[in-house]
Amino acid sequence: MTKKDYQLIANAIARVESESYHVWIRSEDKKGDSEIIGHLEPPTEELLRRITATLADALAADNPRFNRKTFTDAAGIPTLESHMVKPYVS
Repeated sequence: MTKKDYQLIANAIARVESESYHVWIRSEDKKGDSEIIGHLEPPTEELLRRITATLADALAADNPRFNRKTFTDAAGIPTLESHMVKPYVS
């Protein structure tokens, strides 16, 4: 992967982090009437932190020159130590 690929991934994480949204779940009956039956909350900061750390582990395993701090800064997530207990294996 290239630096451009890493930037693309970091930008996607930053976009999720910065957007405030809800996903509404609707149910529709046979007549076409619908009602809201639930919603999904936006991801928590902890979930984004764990996803970012796991991705950073995988990217670092793929490329020894991968810079975790640059990646996490670009994603808008504070610098993280390795999240994984054992090395990532693809």
